Amino acid sequence: MIVMAALESFSWKRSWELGAKLGHAPAFECRRYDWRRLECVERGDPQELVELHTPALLKADGVVRLDRDWVRVKYHDVEVDSSIKPVINTVAAGRVEPDGALRLVRRDALDRVAREVFGVTPEMAEEALSMGARAVESPRHLLALSIYRPGAAWSLLKEYGLSRGARAPRNTVTTTIAPTGTISILAGSSSGIEPYFALVYLRQVAVGTFLEVVRRFRRDLLELSRATGASRRHLEIVYEAIRRSKGSLRWAIESGLAEELEKVGAPEAFIEGLAGLARKYPTSMDFPLWYHIAHQVAAQIYVDQAISKTVNLPKWARVEEVEALYLLAWLGGLKGFTIYRDESKGVQVIVFGAEREGGPARVLRRARQRRIGLALPRRKLRARDLERDPRIREVFEIRAKDEGEGEVVVELTENSTCKTCEL
Repeated sequence: MIVMAALESFSWKRSWELGAKLGHAPAFECRRYDWRRLECVERGDPQELVELHTPALLKADGVVRLDRDWVRVKYHDVEVDSSIKPVINTVAAGRVEPDGALRLVRRDALDRVAREVFGVTPEMAEEALSMGARAVESPRHLLALSIYRPGAAWSLLKEYGLSRGARAPRNTVTTTIAPTGTISILAGSSSGIEPYFALVYLRQVAVGTFLEVVRRFRRDLLELSRATGASRRHLEIVYEAIRRSKGSLRWAIESGLAEELEKVGAPEAFIEGLAGLARKYPTSMDFPLWYHIAHQVAAQIYVDQAISKTVNLPKWARVEEVEALYLLAWLGGLKGFTIYRDESKGVQVIVFGAEREGGPARVLRRARQRRIGLALPRRKLRARDLERDPRIREVFEIRAKDEGEGEVVVELTENSTCKTCEL
């Protein structure tokens, strides 16, 4: 919530500055737009239309209530009657109030994180009000306003922009959390505000099947093994246990990984270190469903547009839980909401724990040119298919050899842009 408040307010500050330097968004000159003809049919004054603009800061001012005990979020005037309470309580027991408000997080937790991590307090928000537009140039004062007085933050941002010569900001929106599955693969990062799907998983796409391991987790696990004297055999046991446990180290530990390692003489420090890694690298299935919802609701407060995030359900999820999730998403003001129940499709792009029908995935060969090996899947394609789909060559560096009968072998190399293929 606080991170998104910072992104929202700082991005609007920059948008006002760019509005002064480069000019405002053309939309601020159009009062009425004909979407059929795709043209403006009634012009308007930018400074007048800015007053009608509703960025997420204004939304936050209207839906967030900072009470003494809780941070409450309320979007709808509804009455949650007794017939619906049992459904909602399957996911969020005690967090939904009779008037439809959600108790998102304890107030003392918000204040503590704001103070200890970001260095801001409620008092700084009041101080910022006395500073006027100058508060916008102080990151901490602007952030304090965004958290505790978001409506006032937008007012001061407008005052700041007008003082710099802007008639309106450069943008109509500045924040969104778009689908980042493919982008995150290329960048070697996690996808958006999602928790890691799994620490070890199988990705099945058009150009092949990839056995993938979260790189940061792999790095920390190798460092732990070197520091404690764990052997390669001990690492193999850890990977196999994670594979069996839907890609979750936490589930693997709860399923007896520590006892299995003790039997083969793994160092005690290594086993204890795995518990720390499990806390550091929780996966999508490790969180209660309420925290999936609460996480997205907290972010949505300060996001102008929608958020792409998936609530991953285990295959044993009940219909009542799905119903409760959709009701909570509506009460929490989410603009976009997605759920996926594991194994609900015959073939899914990502398979938990590198498991699939017919046995475990096979890694066909490894690169020898780097100290940390890459899984290099190979796949035979017809030559004309390779030429027909230019995306293959755009994403990967490919070595294609004519194997006869009009076929080529498509093979990833160590220079591939596939950043998450490391094992």
